Amino acid sequence: GDDWDDVVEDEEELSPMEKIASEFAKRMVSLPLSARALGRALRFRQDDEDHWRNVLEDKLWESQDFCGISPALWLSYRHLDPRLKQCFAYCAVLPGDHVFRKEELVNMWVSQGQIYSDRAAMRLEDTGGEFFDELVQRCFFQPLASNRFVMHKSMLDLARAVAMSRFFMITDESSGDIPQEVRHLTIRTSNLSKLKSDLALQTWSSPDHHFLYQVRTILLFTGDVSESDEFLDVLAHIFSMAKSVRVLALSCENITFLPPEISQLRHLRYLNLSGNKIIDLQETLCQLYNLQVLDVRSNSPPLHPPDGITSLINLRHLYASESFLSSISDIHGLSNLQQLDVFHV
Repeated sequence: GDDWDDVVEDEEELSPMEKIASEFAKRMVSLPLSARALGRALRFRQDDEDHWRNVLEDKLWESQDFCGISPALWLSYRHLDPRLKQCFAYCAVLPGDHVFRKEELVNMWVSQGQIYSDRAAMRLEDTGGEFFDELVQRCFFQPLASNRFVMHKSMLDLARAVAMSRFFMITDESSGDIPQEVRHLTIRTSNLSKLKSDLALQTWSSPDHHFLYQVRTILLFTGDVSESDEFLDVLAHIFSMAKSVRVLALSCENITFLPPEISQLRHLRYLNLSGNKIIDLQETLCQLYNLQVLDVRSNSPPLHPPDGITSLINLRHLYASESFLSSISDIHGLSNLQQLDVFHV
């Protein structure tokens, strides 16, 4: 990896730190991502010979691959700040090829209450931004271009191994056995029969005892079925049960109608409806008083705000078209807004 390119070949000329670096390089000769990630982690403590030696002598190296993940990646994770560990583990909710923006992930972290700061005057979004930037520097996220990022498959595998049964992804190939302790759910299937079966929507008499009641995150990637009445019925069932959800992403689902049951998600803080075909935003949306982030960009036809949108007094980020924003008669009533992100069509 490029972090080890300056290692001197002649071991007689090496300093103690260079000798340790040489040993690392030998162990990761065919693992470029692992080499970069561990190299960046060690660079944060580049003058601490004891730390480098402790990492080199860690017993994890003896395990070869643990859960299919190289020891170097495990060690890169192990030496993160605890707050970064929590934020990284949350990324287990992302699909493998999902391209995301910095503010998208930071807003999710903030909405889940995962960001806190020792600096009282600093916004949570800015603290989360610093965490994000450090994870980029440490190679946990791969930059693409113009505020677009993706996670390498090995890093996603690591996040899922760390997160364990608190995260679950429903796919065409996944087993139907969703752990009762799941708190973050990704739905990536267009097979509605399988989805209804996996979610056990018809077999629970009391919503309060369904696992969905405890879920904090729901991300949907359902493809071509989103316009069907059957899908909207499934969505209404989910909304009526997932009453603890804080993050809900329905972007680019071609949804034309939002079931009114969404008003039951009283703990919702993050709602991404971008890239849909919603005809009208119902007034029931204005009952989501805890909402902090609302994204309605790129909707076709252009959306208009519901009359009661200024009831969303905790809204911090509103991503919308210029026509949407200009149609809010008393936008000053949204006094907690940190920024207005205008999307030009």
